Amino acid sequence: MSKFNKTKKIEYTTTHEGGTTLEKPALQQWLNMMFGSLLSGSFYEGDKQQMERLSKLTDKVIEQEGPVFACNATAFARNVMGIRSCVSLALARIQTEQFDGKSTLIGKCLRRPDDVSELFAAIDSMGLKRTHGTVNAVRNYLEDLGHYSLSKYVMLGKDYNMYDLVNISHAHSEAIDCLKAGTLEKADTWETAISNTEDKEAEWERLCREGKLGYLALIRNLRNIYSCKFCDEDFVKDVLMGQIMNAEAIHRSLVFPYQIYQAYLSLDVSESSLVAQALKDAFLEACSNVPDITGRTVCVLDVSRSMNDPISKNSKVSILQASACYCAIVATKCEDVTIVKFGSDAKEFKFDKRNGIFHEIERLTKNDRCGYATKFSRAIDVVGNRKFDRMFVFSDEQVMDGSWLFKTTADYCIKKSKKIAGFTYSFNLGCYNSCIIDLDDPNVFMLTGLSDKLFELIPYFENGSDYIRRKIHDYSSFY
Repeated sequence: MSKFNKTKKIEYTTTHEGGTTLEKPALQQWLNMMFGSLLSGSFYEGDKQQMERLSKLTDKVIEQEGPVFACNATAFARNVMGIRSCVSLALARIQTEQFDGKSTLIGKCLRRPDDVSELFAAIDSMGLKRTHGTVNAVRNYLEDLGHYSLSKYVMLGKDYNMYDLVNISHAHSEAIDCLKAGTLEKADTWETAISNTEDKEAEWERLCREGKLGYLALIRNLRNIYSCKFCDEDFVKDVLMGQIMNAEAIHRSLVFPYQIYQAYLSLDVSESSLVAQALKDAFLEACSNVPDITGRTVCVLDVSRSMNDPISKNSKVSILQASACYCAIVATKCEDVTIVKFGSDAKEFKFDKRNGIFHEIERLTKNDRCGYATKFSRAIDVVGNRKFDRMFVFSDEQVMDGSWLFKTTADYCIKKSKKIAGFTYSFNLGCYNSCIIDLDDPNVFMLTGLSDKLFELIPYFENGSDYIRRKIHDYSSFY
């Protein structure tokens, strides 16, 4: 009997559907939420439940990894992954800890002025106190803002407006002096322009022609613009296409690929139209960080009922549609790809790279009579004895009990998936605490996030384990 080389204890949990699965380690759960959750509720959890779970997980990660790691990961989530709500909530808790370089690291988590107001409100909601390090970070951040940023983010009517932030932090600068004196010139923002005019069509045209819309504002308002009388084919060609396909603006905005797909869906146009072509090119540009994937790859896509839940309260895109976007991205980059859809049953899907990307995403979202339960083992059965270099699992992993070869769903998936692929990537946009793949396996990685940027880590994952932890510890590696 081994005295020192102990048998690893595998933790099991129960899914919201009653299935037995593995429980993600606390760090993996936390990163899953920090990189992929909008804290807006889900099919099985309300937004309050998600916030409570994130708060508890933040405490565990601080205890296990330390506050510096937690703050680095929070900055990574905000500046690389483009996440906001989780960042505010986690940072509210992290800022209560004492650690070297606290003000500097907190400042790295502040990307926009309203991040400060969200942080202060999150601190209040958790019954916490603002620390000196936090106030110092905010003061330094506000003092670096110019006239336009201060004017754009006055935030009147909010619990914390810009005047509140300045008074709390005692920030001073020439631009702040103008704000206090009331001499700050009003920023020409699209929100102000549209709300202060009766001729909205003329104002939309001016904003577009003058390039006054930020990239996310352009994408989110594309339907409004496209429905205006002035928006004919010449306007799309001469004005809109260049802005939609602007590579620098796409990457600076941290737009999620699924948001570009959502803009396409909102227009109800053919994929051959000029605006659709522009959006398709923008989508591919937003995914340019995904490396070419050599060898044989299998993608397993969950098309069960819970995957039809909206990815956020304000989005019409479902978790399934967003997952299909990323599945399609992987498929376009693969040298040799096999795709399997699964629900109650599973079927192989033929991805055709010759078709437009949006056409293939739409095809991926079809249930194809796979049923609406979540039985991952059916997908593994379809894969059979074929061998692959890697497997991507796109699922909320809320499996159900059923008659499988092994004792539990978890046992089945662990043993079968190790035989199928050299590396396995869990891509879970449901952000629950359960998983169907053993994340303690050194060849299994959680690749969850709303941004495409995590895909560029694939070569590093396959050349050494624990890369994401080391990358976050090395703060300068992503700044």
